[in-house]
Amino acid sequence: DCLRRRPYETREALAEDVVAILREELFHLLAGGAALVRFDEPGLTDVVRGRPGPNPAVMTTALVPRKDVDAEQAFVGSLINRVVTGLPRERVALRAGRGTADYGPLLPLLRTLQVGTYFLELAHQRPGTMAALRTLSDSCRIGVGAVAAAAAEMESVGAIYAVADEAAALFGPERVLLAPDGGFADIAARPIATAAAA
Repeated sequence: DCLRRRPYETREALAEDVVAILREELFHLLAGGAALVRFDEPGLTDVVRGRPGPNPAVMTTALVPRKDVDAEQAFVGSLINRVVTGLPRERVALRAGRGTADYGPLLPLLRTLQVGTYFLELAHQRPGTMAALRTLSDSCRIGVGAVAAAAAEMESVGAIYAVADEAAALFGPERVLLAPDGGFADIAARPIATAAAA
């Protein structure tokens, strides 16, 4: 809706400023010693489905998806790559949520991105979901979501080990990082987990 009002006549004009701001912040973080900078893109699955998800407030680079899914993925991929171009891939990561879908439709886009690590929601996955990720570059690391912040109960140690073991077997232990699916309070105004549970 903000695109109907000035100062941005088009979302492409807005995207130019978003890219510039994110790129400047990325340079500052890396120069300041951050080992890894992660960009959150929870709306990417909505881009590949060609429609907004249930909470359009979390849309990020998609900037409200349009009907042409291929063009939309190319647009989003170009924006992300412009933010990170020329920087060390091993220090830049992307988190992509899967929503209620799996990552299959998102893989072609992920394979075009110039980041070295992907953080993905895998704590409560469907069978075969993780195996599909083997098509990602062998040079990238996989941040495996091993706990789900939105779950009613905490995962058992055994459940976390099972996710970690599967990931290590598929990608090699040197490529695997363990993480929560998205974050313990990924929407600040609506925290999901208590501090004690986190």
